[in-house]
Amino acid sequence: MKMQAEYPARIDENGNLMRVRKAYDNGGKTLDRYTFTFEIYNSETGKWDVFTEGSNKSASKGDPSYQRIYCLSMSARPFSAQGVGQSGTCMEGKHLGKRVKFSELPEEVQRCVLQYMKS
Repeated sequence: MKMQAEYPARIDENGNLMRVRKAYDNGGKTLDRYTFTFEIYNSETGKWDVFTEGSNKSASKGDPSYQRIYCLSMSARPFSAQGVGQSGTCMEGKHLGKRVKFSELPEEVQRCVLQYMKS
């Protein structure tokens, strides 16, 4: 299931073009219900690379750096005093929940993701 065209892209503070790679919703099983992974545009290759912690941003699933993809996790109300919003690294997969479209997410969650992508 390819949903890439549905995800917004933004230029971060370093001038990199970044977009959401995948969005997950675990249905509220944990406080950090929504998780997002990211891609960065590689102008040299003309392709989108997985945004990882390691130096190999085009890591394949077998590459150890693929397990350190930058991610953003949050609750349904990340700007609330009782809300959660945190960045870190994660490994993509079903353990994060069901894949969802960006447009189906709560407005506050969308706004938080867009703010994160600019910083």
